Amino acid sequence: KGGARKMRPRFIGPFPITKVINPVAVRLELPRALRVHPVFHVSKLKPEKLCPLQTPPAVPPAPRIVDGGPVYSVNKLLASRRVGRGVQYLVDWVGYGPADRQWVPERHILSRDLIDQFHREHPTQPRRPSGSRTL
Repeated sequence: KGGARKMRPRFIGPFPITKVINPVAVRLELPRALRVHPVFHVSKLKPEKLCPLQTPPAVPPAPRIVDGGPVYSVNKLLASRRVGRGVQYLVDWVGYGPADRQWVPERHILSRDLIDQFHREHPTQPRRPSGSRTL
């Protein structure tokens, strides 16, 4: 969305190949935020060129395990939107890049202070009605 098509990047990535389906099709590991089918023809891909001046990307931190499930740390809430009767927040995760940002339901954000701070800084963004109950 937004901006002239000719100004958009022609390629994004790099993304690791998770499976070679056949000699001309591969499955890529894509962030869920891209919302595209992960299988591509090899003619649509190009190899990653490493620049000797560029530092290699940092390995994302491992999630904490709480009650048998992974818990990731939120760096910042970037936006909010209404989905059905609830609200979702666009989350920037600690140790992850912009490609890994995700829309997360409000009930999955454990810090109420983080949500309150977001709405103090962005009062026009959608929020859960103050009288509604949380589960």
